Amino acid sequence: MPSTIEYSECSRRCTKEGALAMGSIFASIPRAASQPMGPQLARPYHGGIMPTRSLPAHPVVLSLLGLGLLVVVVLRVWAAAIWPVPLSVDEAQYLVWSRDLQMGYYSKPPFIAWVLSLASWSCGAPSQATGPLSGEGCVRWLQPLAIGLASLFVYATAQRLFDRPRVGLWAAVLFALAPLTSFYSQAATTDAWLLLWWSAALWAFVEGLHHDQPRLYGVQTTSNEGLRWWVACGLFAGLGLLTKYSMAVFALSALWVLAQRRRLLTPGPWVCAAVALLVFSPNLIWNAHWDWPTMAHHADITVGQDHGLHPTGLMRFFASQWGTVGPLVFGMFLWGSLRRMGRGLANRSPYDQQTNEAIGLLLRFAWPMLLVVMLQSLLSRAHANWASPALVGISLVVAAWWLIESASRGHRLSLGTQIGLWLSLLINVIVCGLLMASPWLTQAWGLAGQRQTDPFVRLTGYKAVAQAVSSLQPLPILASDDRKLLANLSAYLPGARVYAWNPKGEKDNHWQLQQDLRQLPGSPRVLLIQTRVLTGTDAWKSGGPGPSGSEAQPRTEPLSEPLTEPLAQTHPDVATLLEAIRLEGKHDLGVNARWFSLAQDPAQ
Repeated sequence: MPSTIEYSECSRRCTKEGALAMGSIFASIPRAASQPMGPQLARPYHGGIMPTRSLPAHPVVLSLLGLGLLVVVVLRVWAAAIWPVPLSVDEAQYLVWSRDLQMGYYSKPPFIAWVLSLASWSCGAPSQATGPLSGEGCVRWLQPLAIGLASLFVYATAQRLFDRPRVGLWAAVLFALAPLTSFYSQAATTDAWLLLWWSAALWAFVEGLHHDQPRLYGVQTTSNEGLRWWVACGLFAGLGLLTKYSMAVFALSALWVLAQRRRLLTPGPWVCAAVALLVFSPNLIWNAHWDWPTMAHHADITVGQDHGLHPTGLMRFFASQWGTVGPLVFGMFLWGSLRRMGRGLANRSPYDQQTNEAIGLLLRFAWPMLLVVMLQSLLSRAHANWASPALVGISLVVAAWWLIESASRGHRLSLGTQIGLWLSLLINVIVCGLLMASPWLTQAWGLAGQRQTDPFVRLTGYKAVAQAVSSLQPLPILASDDRKLLANLSAYLPGARVYAWNPKGEKDNHWQLQQDLRQLPGSPRVLLIQTRVLTGTDAWKSGGPGPSGSEAQPRTEPLSEPLTEPLAQTHPDVATLLEAIRLEGKHDLGVNARWFSLAQDPAQ
């Protein structure tokens, strides 16, 4: 079946030159913002098939939206570089990985480590000298660029599907300013890069469908020009898999679209799958070498230990989407989906074939991701961000619904559409601004330091532990049985050798897998740092009971007393600093440090 999507002049010229790079997207944006979107509608829609030729564009409004989007990206880069927030445990872990580049890691594929290595190098990474680091900005500054590039791919996809700059620009704005992407622009997460590769793969997928050519008896085949788009789609999908395994849901959506359009037997999609598998194969090889730790980790969190159903978990996840996507956008997505289902049952559609197929494609790239994570939340658990790639399809289809239906009403958008668009923009801008300024606002408003009012207090204490330990020169070998301590000690003290104290031989994190203390040769002296839960509220001494009966209880059983020596006996000043530290804003959670020697196996 030949494609009904009209090929624009810009894309024709770019593909004749063989340009698959993102330069074609950048080149199309200024033209899209300044040229009218198409001829004026001859008459309003009164039923039947809605005419979908676009309204005249307003160059000033579109230019301001595009400029505003660019300003937001610049502000986000600046804010991420100076954000006075300690590294989260995941950020610290990714930074540690970036100093030891591999093809995989315990809990994630390798791309986040690769890109953080680039980010740290390009901004002057913290030196390898001993001492506390302040590398948060180097870890975080690239993520806003990933979201900005993803917004360009969203725009390009809308242009190919609808050939309306207004739809494309509003889709990009709704995507880039969603609460979820605002958060991803401030933190070093895998999801920012997953959104980039998902949106890029969707763009290439749509272009690949467009370039499939009809042959004898209506059978579709892939042209040489189209083949390049399928290769690009496979490359982007493979990079997505190297970023986060949830990129695999892209294949489910693609198969649904291909089956619906009877394209499964064309060579292009299979070339795409082969390229994606080839790009992803290094991580498969790494997993096989280490006995599949990443796959086992993801299987464990996906299925969980409890085999019952969790309807409250499902309801919590569904409710969280109103906040992560935006209440008006998510509400319009649900309403539009239900309305489309009703129209489908009645066998009628207000759109022409091109628009109807485009909207159907976008829904097929949004709902599978949502449904997969909803099922996971019912069977095990799911965080609000786990369905983040659905935001790409949601932003595109909501912008299309709002703007295309208003195209039947003449020159002006309907009042409801204007309210929906601009109120969504206002809400998202406020959320974005509050998130960027939140560390300073919590200080100015006297909310800092309290778990009920300070969203960042749960990250506190771990950097202070590393700073206290940094005064031990030369840095000793460090060990811990707590992943948060291991990650932060390794991140803020790159000159230190940090190992997992792992008497039971478990494989539950990166350090237990590759930095197990039992693998260390010889019998060096090691400083074991553990979290301690205090049963009292008074100050306490490291390794012993505190005044007024308060006692520091280790979270796991420490080494036997004859084999250990409290840090207070050798470095009382450092021990005093550690005793004063409270982790995560909790008054009853501190740390304890003891020396021991590997002359005897600590597992014994």
